[in-house]
Amino acid sequence: MRVDAETRLEHRKAWAFSLLTSSIIITLLNGPLTVVKELTPLKGVLKATFGHHWVGHGVILLVLFIVLSLATLQIYRKKVYRNGHSRGWWRYLRSRL
Repeated sequence: MRVDAETRLEHRKAWAFSLLTSSIIITLLNGPLTVVKELTPLKGVLKATFGHHWVGHGVILLVLFIVLSLATLQIYRKKVYRNGHSRGWWRYLRSRL
């Protein structure tokens, strides 16, 4: 099965949206996770589990990034593609604001 250039471009847009959105969310969660980790016993749990609390911090953020990337990819595809047609992400977003 051969995929045309327009379909490839739409797939790239979907992945770009997904990765960019996930990166923004993870960046915003990094600070609060650090504060919570320092103020609660979570730091000790991460140290006991991963050997160092920063390794555990990184693992948590990495897992969240992967999960969020796949979730936002599915959201993008459900919201933008209707009846086999691309509605355009910005047009969809403007219609919701």
